[in-house]
Amino acid sequence: MKFDVIIIGGGLSGLTCGISLSSRGVRTALVSAGQSSLYFNTGSFDLLGWDAAGKPVSEPLKALEGIPVYRLLSGAGELAGRAEKLLRDAGLEFEGSAESNSYRTTPLGIRRPCWLVLKNVPQAVLPWDKSGPGLHIQQALVRRFRSLGGLVLVGDAARDGKIENGRVTGISTEKLGSGAISASRYVLASGSFMNRGLVSTAEEVHEPVFGSDVVSAPVRTDLDVFAPQPYMGFGVATDASFRVLKDGSPVSNLYAAGQILAGNDPIKYGNAEGVQMLSALQVADNIIKEAAL
Repeated sequence: MKFDVIIIGGGLSGLTCGISLSSRGVRTALVSAGQSSLYFNTGSFDLLGWDAAGKPVSEPLKALEGIPVYRLLSGAGELAGRAEKLLRDAGLEFEGSAESNSYRTTPLGIRRPCWLVLKNVPQAVLPWDKSGPGLHIQQALVRRFRSLGGLVLVGDAARDGKIENGRVTGISTEKLGSGAISASRYVLASGSFMNRGLVSTAEEVHEPVFGSDVVSAPVRTDLDVFAPQPYMGFGVATDASFRVLKDGSPVSNLYAAGQILAGNDPIKYGNAEGVQMLSALQVADNIIKEAAL
């Protein structure tokens, strides 16, 4: 099966990118190994909750320039509006706006700033309640992607990505093997450690599908659990167009989006869903522009 784009990862960034591409007539397939972190979403989306100094942000659009990954976007406000529309078009009703953060009570009883809140969801839904909002959001986005002609390969993992002369020439999947699916372009939206988009060993942190360049800290030999733990910022290195780097050079037809991107700490900044959706929309735009699809 030949596609214009194959997306590796079935979470929020992968589905956002897939919906954006498919809505513009791009033949897109999504390879999803299993549950994504979206399943555990409690019904709220973050754009930017805290700035680099740790201060709460009331107007996120005015503060996005202070966050490295957001600086790569072409018009964050416009992308945020498109993200909100994408959710509405999938049948999801959210309250809130990128213009001004609202506040939500977490399952631990803490009030925290957020971008969007799913309507008709209790304020303190437990994150492991998969019958709740996360599953609802996931299913709605999958339905929307499929309605636009997208193909979802569920329960299949991408592996053995081949790169020749600075270009991806193919991938294998656990179920279909080698050569069963191919594309002109690929998007790595496989998440961070939780979804095994990044894998950590005693020696290194690596990206398992393409062996992409990874930004990480040196291997630690101390056991000081109270020292700063920078692993949330580990991720795949890219150029300014979100093209993945391999041995220091961009791979011309491989892009990255979402939590796998290096240099962002979603816990520190409170921006997980914003980074996932806005970077995915930017990658879709870049693919359309650069490939003239």
